[in-house]
Amino acid sequence: MHRDTTTARAVFRKANEEIFAFAAELFEGEHGTLVPFLCECAERSCTRIVRLSLSEFEQARAGAGHFVVLPRHERTRAEERVVERGERFSLVRESGA
Repeated sequence: MHRDTTTARAVFRKANEEIFAFAAELFEGEHGTLVPFLCECAERSCTRIVRLSLSEFEQARAGAGHFVVLPRHERTRAEERVVERGERFSLVRESGA
């Protein structure tokens, strides 16, 4: 995967970690509440929002090299593979992660 793409994903993941920390305090005990996170797709210019529960985000970030993307934002060539597909989001894994 191209270095710029990996760097962009790292920036979006860091921002999502901060969103998660804030939302965990704000919605304490409400793990079903949908929280707006940034799409972590490989498209550097993507600014779309993906809504996840706190539990879903925790599960997604538990996997090394896993990223949360909107449906149809997956790159299924050699760069990544789809781990899980859902109505609101897909979970992808970078190749080599």
